Amino acid sequence: MARDEIELDISPVTDAARDEPAGGDPDGPVHVERRPWHTALPWVAVATALGAVGMVLAANVPPPASDTPGVVPDMSAPPSLRWEADLCEPDAQLNLAGDLLLVLGQSCVQALDLETGDELWRVPDLTLARCDYASGPFVACLTADGDASSILSIELSTGLVTEERAEGVGAVTAFGHGRIESVVDDDELVIRRLAADGTQVWSRAFESAAPELEVREAGGFAVVGSVVVLWSVPDGPTLDVEDGSDVELSWTGAVGDLVAVGPLDSERTLRDVDGRTVATLLPGQILPTVTDDLEPDVVLTTDQTDAEMERSLRLVARDRAGTALWEPPEETYPLAATDDVVVLLPMMSSDQTPMVAHDLRTGTELWSAPAAEVGTWFVGTDGTRLLAGISDEDGQWLTALDVTSGEEAWRVQVGDTTFYGVHTIASDGSVVVESARSVAVWR
Repeated sequence: MARDEIELDISPVTDAARDEPAGGDPDGPVHVERRPWHTALPWVAVATALGAVGMVLAANVPPPASDTPGVVPDMSAPPSLRWEADLCEPDAQLNLAGDLLLVLGQSCVQALDLETGDELWRVPDLTLARCDYASGPFVACLTADGDASSILSIELSTGLVTEERAEGVGAVTAFGHGRIESVVDDDELVIRRLAADGTQVWSRAFESAAPELEVREAGGFAVVGSVVVLWSVPDGPTLDVEDGSDVELSWTGAVGDLVAVGPLDSERTLRDVDGRTVATLLPGQILPTVTDDLEPDVVLTTDQTDAEMERSLRLVARDRAGTALWEPPEETYPLAATDDVVVLLPMMSSDQTPMVAHDLRTGTELWSAPAAEVGTWFVGTDGTRLLAGISDEDGQWLTALDVTSGEEAWRVQVGDTTFYGVHTIASDGSVVVESARSVAVWR
């Protein structure tokens, strides 16, 4: 593939430009891809999460971020609104990249300073772009103009754009200093990782699930943590992002921040988004969505045989020697665990379904409350309180709960009914809240 430098308007936005209506051209393409507001599921066996979440910190002045996903130093004080900014395109996808908030649309890419909300650069006038980012110093976009396609590599620090021809490329994701891409040729799908200089790190070929589909539909994949999930290939193989080898994915965090590689009934390594081993899971062990201990003395295990469909989930609390201590009620899953307390929710639930907290060591019930009253989307913990999201007829809220009692420590409204809710949480404690045309950060 030939590589050419192209010039696009990536100059910083002036004050006059900031006064323009949000969302850019109302007649342009709209990319609708956002997290639905619902209770987080502890996906066991098959990963469906696409994004990566950082840590929550609901404090006015954020202390240093924790190294443990979902764990923050202190949530005793409610956050306040720090800034709100217009999106370059309605319903554009939001991604965190260090101290940047990326706005990825079909017609534009925009970089906002996470601390101030200032727009640092913008790449406008894209055509049917599909942009994605997993890690590294670039964001990658696949654009289509008639029969011609191009891959754009956009430098995060400057917005500088490099273009390459993209014959047969179905999807692309920036990863490390290079990228991962799929190439569709007749009934064959090739997934490959390229280094920064364009050399091939590894390549795998598979039979395409639907060769009659257009290239951009038939080449779909997702980078989840440190693995690549091919949803457009029969039986959905999972590949190690480092060498392309087959791996078995037996557990993932609800948003792909952690992945467990290996069979569910064996000891497995728990990896973070950079591929580093952060803990070792015992056979059958799963982790709740929110946890402050990746290697607890009491572990939750499952003998579930149909993990993909999440049927007949049977949990057992065991010590690290494997001795069974107590069994949670059947058909419940662990929504959150911290400070030796586990919060359980029935798998078939509604806003009025009781959420029940148990002592993790003994199984003693500590408190129970309807989900609608205490929150349906847990996003962080400081080891004493849980931070949860609530959606009602007035808008979107954040609430802090005492994990041992279920009592509410504080509640703050973070958006009206035009907002979708908390999109993600940055490692510096920035709570990102999105609407169709804007994004707001609370801290």
